[in-house]
Amino acid sequence: KAGLIFFSFGIGISPDVPEDLSIVEQLMSLLTKASQELYKASRKRVYMKTIKILLPKTWSFSAEVSYSETEEDAEILVKTANPAYGHNPYTVQNGECGDPGDYIHLTPRFVMSHDGAAQNTRGQTDKVLVR
Repeated sequence: KAGLIFFSFGIGISPDVPEDLSIVEQLMSLLTKASQELYKASRKRVYMKTIKILLPKTWSFSAEVSYSETEEDAEILVKTANPAYGHNPYTVQNGECGDPGDYIHLTPRFVMSHDGAAQNTRGQTDKVLVR
């Protein structure tokens, strides 16, 4: 379709996050819903086409090895809670006002509870992520 925009991006899981395959499964669920919300919000013009989840080397989960993507390249990082923000998602932005953010910080607890407690506290988590 003319004017249709799709994009690919990476998600990194920090090595300090304990190994848990359900984090990957819940990330896939959350991002699928976020992509659907983005598609609706953009009047069917934008969606997430390819999402790569980068696992820590310390995890034993079998996955395709990435040679070109690193945690530093990820647009979203799953990391332990920041004392200032707790388990709330936020964007790290070290540039000037109006510059793009460095990455979106999510915690394992937010990811794991995106259909439950996080949604009850923060509203629809797919919409929270798209905003």
